Amino acid sequence: MKILKIVLVSLLVLAGVLAAAGIFFLKTFNVNRYKPQIISQVKTLLNRDINFDNAKLDISISRGINLKISNLVLGDNPAFQQNDFLRVRELSVSLDALSYLLRKEVKIPGIFIDSPRVTIIRQKDGRVNAASFNAPQHPGAPGTQQSNKPGATLALPAVLVSSLQLNNGAVTYIDRSFEPALLLDITDINVSISRISLIEPFPFLVEAAVLAAKKNIRIEGSLQVNLLKNEITVSGLKASTDLAGIVLAKIPVTFPMAKGVVLPEDLKGLVEIKLDSLTAGQSGIGALNAAMALSEGAVKIKDIPSPVNSIEANINLTQSDIAMDKASLAVGGGALKCSGSLKDYTAGQSFIVTADIANIRLQDLLPQEKAPVKIEGIVTGPIKASGRGFAPDALKSGLSASADILLARAKLTDLNVLRIVLDKISVLPGLSQSIEAGLPPELNKKLEQKDTVLSDMKIPVNIENGRIIIKEAVIASDDFMFKGRLESGFDASYSLEGSFLIAREFSAALVSAVSQLQYLLNDENLIYIPLKVSGSGG
Repeated sequence: MKILKIVLVSLLVLAGVLAAAGIFFLKTFNVNRYKPQIISQVKTLLNRDINFDNAKLDISISRGINLKISNLVLGDNPAFQQNDFLRVRELSVSLDALSYLLRKEVKIPGIFIDSPRVTIIRQKDGRVNAASFNAPQHPGAPGTQQSNKPGATLALPAVLVSSLQLNNGAVTYIDRSFEPALLLDITDINVSISRISLIEPFPFLVEAAVLAAKKNIRIEGSLQVNLLKNEITVSGLKASTDLAGIVLAKIPVTFPMAKGVVLPEDLKGLVEIKLDSLTAGQSGIGALNAAMALSEGAVKIKDIPSPVNSIEANINLTQSDIAMDKASLAVGGGALKCSGSLKDYTAGQSFIVTADIANIRLQDLLPQEKAPVKIEGIVTGPIKASGRGFAPDALKSGLSASADILLARAKLTDLNVLRIVLDKISVLPGLSQSIEAGLPPELNKKLEQKDTVLSDMKIPVNIENGRIIIKEAVIASDDFMFKGRLESGFDASYSLEGSFLIAREFSAALVSAVSQLQYLLNDENLIYIPLKVSGSGG
């Protein structure tokens, strides 16, 4: 019995000595001595250049074995760029050695990544540099793709990661399918992932700043890793953002196609995106089907007097197309409802939009503070528009639209149309004085009015070849009518040509006051004046 105790104590002492020796070994072990071999092995595995400044191996009771690497650099595939794919200030990985020794499990209590910088590039053909690991960097170059041949298996022990924490990350996304290329910087990235597995899906949470000075994006969902197919699948994704945090000046810098587009002065709204499933791998990004909802939206544009409020929209997004099933907004006391689609948004950008305007006041849409003539009225009617491309030049030449507009309660402030037209009849000297002297007081008073009140009118509007055209305009009041054609360009040029007709009672009174006006009467005894106006406005 005494011998058994001695043996047991000896074994415990030996185990303690071995444990102390192991701890001492790990404490004093210099990983950097094997740096060339480590770099060579990882480079062979990933087929990418790799380097780091320093590596340190440590051990503690709470964290087990811990490996810390500083200033890690991973090169990119030269087919995409000559710069680095990834830079990390510090990478820390802990390992539960006892679990591996007893159960052959690779149990990692935690991974910490500090200040990673990643550049993701999408080529015109859809290839993504993040999916090209372990592949030849040049056509015909030797690689390690043979592991993906049918029948090949990858023998790995069970890997259990308790958590992954990433702080202060940044991603630069370059999409060369656009011309010029889209360049988006995502900053202030924090990532939390738990229960990481190579077999089962595991949850993740991402927060970041996109076009903003601070975090304005939140994304959560589940990840599934497939090492045999070299794929990652995201499922149950939910993303949200507050548009109020966007720095609007960054939009034309990030999206070159937006240069020249009038940007709002203020933007608000909550955007939520839901995605059932999306897979990314060596062949690129798989089928995409996402639903996006915009609520509580508001926008203030410099050239629109009233803010646009109550913006709501439901949008479905696929890998190539965007469909807007329902959208609405309010301007003043009026509203607009619309739907539409955008085909091949990365290249062709062919779009169709239909909308219905309901009781929107012109004075809420048109800036009139400095205008010589102010216009009022309520607009109602349907609109259909189509085109290809959103660059200013593409919109000017390719936008096509039609609308059947009803303009009610229209009034031109600070303009008496009838008086202006009569003053332009220069063939009769002293016409204005003769009219004032000969007209009845009630009609003369109409010529002295400051404003022109118009009758309700239907206006068929078309947009063709960069021109807004009203082919058969009928603009009328109680005392006159204009029939003709109006055109206006996106360059603010305009022209108006047609016939100006004065009402029968007013025509008779004018002829009675100035007999020479009888020569302007048509077959219906209305004063007929050909009218043509052109110029350039603000």
